[in-house]
Amino acid sequence: MYTRSAGILFRTLVPPLLLLFGLFVPAIVFAGAGGPLPTVADRILEGIQPSERFGASVATAGDVNGDGYSDIIVGMPAYDNGANTDAGRVMVFHGSATGFSGTPAWTMNGTMANARFGHSVSTAGDVNGDGISDIIIGAPGHAGQGAVFVYHGSPAGLLLLAAWSAISGEAGSGFGTSVALAGDVNSDNLSDVLVGAPLMNELGADRGKVFCYRGSLGTGVVALPLWTWSGLQDYAQFGFSVAGR
Repeated sequence: MYTRSAGILFRTLVPPLLLLFGLFVPAIVFAGAGGPLPTVADRILEGIQPSERFGASVATAGDVNGDGYSDIIVGMPAYDNGANTDAGRVMVFHGSATGFSGTPAWTMNGTMANARFGHSVSTAGDVNGDGISDIIIGAPGHAGQGAVFVYHGSPAGLLLLAAWSAISGEAGSGFGTSVALAGDVNSDNLSDVLVGAPLMNELGADRGKVFCYRGSLGTGVVALPLWTWSGLQDYAQFGFSVAGR
């Protein structure tokens, strides 16, 4: 049982290092800058609900408001949205010249019980070619099937309405258990995204499947997958994790 999730982001002279750990009350800690890693944190962010798993997923958001500073995404997939238990929630915190804000710039809640919105989070790169980063969020329990959602960035930050979403169409497939930026797999100068569904039964029991969706200029992610691949043996759970570049 998860009772606490915590993260530490150290700002150093090299790209940020992210560590997750902890027990009891959810928290995320952002610490220090310069030479050796400091021992005193300069920011602590606490979760809102007991056992919401604040920090169960954490990733760079890229630069979702185009101000030249990196932003971060934090998922809390066991957040209860009213009567919808384990609906999930995601927050994005903007970076600045002085570090990360202690107040989320953007918050989105899951809309269904057991959706686990925010189980997986990632930057989506720039899927619509506007020069501003976008994000992708997985909700592997959404509607009992799993779903993913892409939100576009803008000069004001992330938009409140999902620009694109997809649902698996198979009950219990875990679609959205993993999400990632794929990079630019078709060399069109637009980012593409990966989605894992490790419990999909298309070719056998829990073989799993991975989907790659391409970006498009102006509109963003295209509805039909550019590429898919299924696991080759039963219970392989292919797609439990995905990664790009």
